[in-house]
Amino acid sequence: MHVLFLADLPARRSVDDLDPGRSPSDEFAVRGQEVYLRLPNGVARSKLTNAYFDSKLATTSTGRNWRTVTKLFELATG
Repeated sequence: MHVLFLADLPARRSVDDLDPGRSPSDEFAVRGQEVYLRLPNGVARSKLTNAYFDSKLATTSTGRNWRTVTKLFELATG
């Protein structure tokens, strides 16, 4: 599981135009300014890259694995 944090809120039309079949066995969900990725074969084999989402959603992104996201949350909330 990974999360891409988007710099901007993507347009609904851009989100609707994303290809759910782009990378077989991989899944994604766009929620606000985040893209949640399930990549069972690993991030290196996926076609769901930052570059893909950045170009399709007209923004920039940074990605983190779920373990890092939860650890940062724990540190931030004390």
